[in-house]
Amino acid sequence: MCPRASTVSRSTTERALDPPSDSLKQLSEENVDLPIGAVCLLSDGDDNSGGISTDTIMPLRGRHIPVHTVGFGREHAAHDVEWMTSP
Repeated sequence: MCPRASTVSRSTTERALDPPSDSLKQLSEENVDLPIGAVCLLSDGDDNSGGISTDTIMPLRGRHIPVHTVGFGREHAAHDVEWMTSP
């Protein structure tokens, strides 16, 4: 049985708001001893500001771990609905 990557203690909502570069950096730092064959990065492409830096991707490249990107969803996103509550 292969060991699993560590689980982040933050909530799913908080994790979903992280830029992909933060998640890739965390993966490379916290799972140095795990035999990772590849990373599959799923994205709806909605918030793609910032990009992925060379500093983030180099540790994965150094371990020969390919990062595959998969886009999903509509090409043109519908308008977001945001709920606001008063304090």
